[in-house]
Amino acid sequence: MPAGPWQPFVDDILVGSGYCSAGVIVGTDGEIYAYSPCLNITREECKRVADVFAARDNFAFQSNGVMLSGAKYFCLRAMLHEGLVYGKKGPAGLCMAESDGVIIIGIYSDGMIPGECNLITENLSAYLSGGDEG
Repeated sequence: MPAGPWQPFVDDILVGSGYCSAGVIVGTDGEIYAYSPCLNITREECKRVADVFAARDNFAFQSNGVMLSGAKYFCLRAMLHEGLVYGKKGPAGLCMAESDGVIIIGIYSDGMIPGECNLITENLSAYLSGGDEG
């Protein structure tokens, strides 16, 4: 899994913000570009996420949830026409936001505020797309 130029986006922006406990950046082909070392993510999990985003199949996430790092997150909301998915697992959760060529995944843990994780994840996606980051 290449660290390349993507790792600082996970380490410094997602996790470094204090709003995400972990993060992942996945290519639209499912390739893992960067991730937090505390995660045990697999290529298969990321490929499935990328495939569902590509198909714009909200129902796939809504009916099956999101598997990431061996954990199944219940899908709270899937808006793939806008490139956004929100999930929850107990007191933790995630936000996935599609940008140009990548899917940004911000994960929050117990005690963190979901909306802050969503905001930093969505803003990073907008920034990478060349838009205003908020």
